[in-house]
Amino acid sequence: MMANSSVYVGTVGQAVWRSVDGGETFRQACAGMFMEADVRALAAHPTDPRILYAGTDVGLYRTEDGGDRWERLETPFDPGEGWPGGVAIWSLLILPREPETLFVGVCPAALYRSRDAGRSWEKLNADISPECRAIRYSRVTCLMADPNDPGAI
Repeated sequence: MMANSSVYVGTVGQAVWRSVDGGETFRQACAGMFMEADVRALAAHPTDPRILYAGTDVGLYRTEDGGDRWERLETPFDPGEGWPGGVAIWSLLILPREPETLFVGVCPAALYRSRDAGRSWEKLNADISPECRAIRYSRVTCLMADPNDPGAI
């Protein structure tokens, strides 16, 4: 890894940490975010490395300055008083060829899409079981774009 590369780590209970020296040292980088947030998903913009999204148990956040300052986005999957008061974000996807299009997977399991970088959202009609006997609530833990079919996730 290059010495001047940035590395971001989402943590459970300590929000986001950032290294600006290729992973040699880390500092918490969560100004504007609840500093004890459980960050289960991070996604970086494919062409602008200063833009990142963080999916947490207390909402969806966006930074446009590489993590110096985070802004909480208004969403229809607002966690209310925090999970289980609402939902927890478990996965994020920014479409590589359409970076204004975001997908969010949550617990309890549901999928949401924004076509305008998070300003507006729609819940997708996905047939997902709301419960899982082993873990109680099902969740969407991973979202990936198909590299061979730009229209498939």
